[in-house]
Amino acid sequence: MPNAEYPLRLATGRNVYHFHTRTKTGRTALQESCPGPHVRISDKDAKTFSVSDGEMVIVKSRRGEVELKPSVGKISQGQVFIPFHFGYWDSKDGRARAANELTIAEWDPISKQPTFKSGAVKIVKVPTANQPSNSKILATAKEKHTEAICAAGNKDAATSTVTPDDLAGRKRHLKLWLGETYETIHLLHEILDNLLPKLVSDSDAHFGIRSLHMICGRIRRRLEPQVEKYGEDKEAGRKHAAHFLDEAIFWTIPGDAGGQHGPLEVLFVLRGLQVYMAHIEACLTALNPVSQAIWDQGFFDAVRFSAQELGRMQSWVSHQIQVRALQTLLVPHLKEA
Repeated sequence: MPNAEYPLRLATGRNVYHFHTRTKTGRTALQESCPGPHVRISDKDAKTFSVSDGEMVIVKSRRGEVELKPSVGKISQGQVFIPFHFGYWDSKDGRARAANELTIAEWDPISKQPTFKSGAVKIVKVPTANQPSNSKILATAKEKHTEAICAAGNKDAATSTVTPDDLAGRKRHLKLWLGETYETIHLLHEILDNLLPKLVSDSDAHFGIRSLHMICGRIRRRLEPQVEKYGEDKEAGRKHAAHFLDEAIFWTIPGDAGGQHGPLEVLFVLRGLQVYMAHIEACLTALNPVSQAIWDQGFFDAVRFSAQELGRMQSWVSHQIQVRALQTLLVPHLKEA
């Protein structure tokens, strides 16, 4: 937004002569009609900044600067316009001139499209004190694009300054995440196994947990080859988040004298499974784009299968919570002795 330091509101856009960055129109007769960029400024602002048509000015924003000739008039006070067609592929004078040097370094959170249309700027006259007399005015705001391309082009395997120590200090986190996911599923299989004897008196819950146990086993077996392939980054003494969830959710659910879970405890178990499986869902959600990015069909199929099977488990748990809630929470029960 404009302020006292950057009082002018910048807009970038097209003109009638060119298309995008002129890779086509810049090679036709249209280039002669509009050979270079300009900054359009109002008459009142031109007087304020003491600039006139044809002289070079520097347009500065919080992000960068360009050096252009002003075109005075035909725009509202407080507004300036710069066409975005001009980059550096055919630039010869060494001046910074790309409009996007000035725009906001932000982007849309959904589409990821950068904000290349606006910004806040100020205009400064090019100082002439250090310019040679009777000579072409030298660039003050120099473009850095060409230098950056040359620097990048000179970096290859033969001239790289990267040392083995630099690479040794880097670590990819896929193994850690994959290991966390697999350990969480493996522990869920154990949790379900431990729940089965506590639900014998509730046939519906017992049958459902047994089905979840079988589905969880299939997920674990499907992911196991991928863990063997990519590793799981086992750290000595490290406790996975799944273990903390297990202790916080399931270890606190009491049973009756015979170790059986009553209606309320079964609802606690179902709630705990819903929370625990949400953790697994987040793990698999992250692995889905990763498996696609590394072009591993087997890995992708395993993640997709796991997500689909987990969805079946979550649907059963959610349905059971809804079905049991009314009877368990609203109908009075005898207090335990």
